[in-house]
Amino acid sequence: MILNFKKMILPDELQLAPIMSFASVASGARPAFLVGGNFYGVTPYEGRYDALQPTIISFNKTNSSFHSQMALRAFDGEVRDIKRIRLQNQGDALIITRNNQGLAFIKLLQ
Repeated sequence: MILNFKKMILPDELQLAPIMSFASVASGARPAFLVGGNFYGVTPYEGRYDALQPTIISFNKTNSSFHSQMALRAFDGEVRDIKRIRLQNQGDALIITRNNQGLAFIKLLQ
């Protein structure tokens, strides 16, 4: 059996630093994910991997392409996990954990 895969390339924004977590932020028919990462624990020779701002990515099945959009431009740190939670009578929010920093809470628009 021969499988035919089209060449799919992740957006440049997702190739700049290690990705540590994905969380669903879809509000419509097209799935979308918030991506977070970065890694500072490297030797000075390498330099830290800190070029990834939290980014929303989605995939278009029609033309087999990714679409990306920086979500939180002023956000910094090493994202370790992103979880979506349901707020009582107030919709959904994301909890973002960062290495050696406090939690970040982001309310999702409905």
